[in-house]
Amino acid sequence: TDSYLSLAASQQDIIEITKLGSVNVRDQQLLTKNASVSLVVASQNNQMIALLKTNGIKNPSKQIAALQVKSYSKVLSDAQQNGNYDTTFSTLLANRVDEYRTKLQAAYANASSAKIKKQFSDDFQQLEILYPTTTQ
Repeated sequence: TDSYLSLAASQQDIIEITKLGSVNVRDQQLLTKNASVSLVVASQNNQMIALLKTNGIKNPSKQIAALQVKSYSKVLSDAQQNGNYDTTFSTLLANRVDEYRTKLQAAYANASSAKIKKQFSDDFQQLEILYPTTTQ
């Protein structure tokens, strides 16, 4: 359950970051990517909340909020003042998606049922479309 809560917190962070981006990003390609990420992660978050509730956590909102990392607010505020919002936003979003992907892999490895593993696998594949992993 802890890994599921951590996953949900990462999703919430990304959702909040994309909300900020939808208002402040100026580059059209980045806006389109931002909208796609927002829709995908919001959908995954709804599934995660349902999963947490079926695992006995009736109201996971407080536990999720406690795990969120909101340092992005200051980073984006500073970037806006410095005139490099789009670049900073793009990097921040990519980093947060990578962190989320790592947590998703860990949750997959610890998943207790084939149904949950399938959900995490599908979520991972959706992220791969938006942010393909680079191989070197």
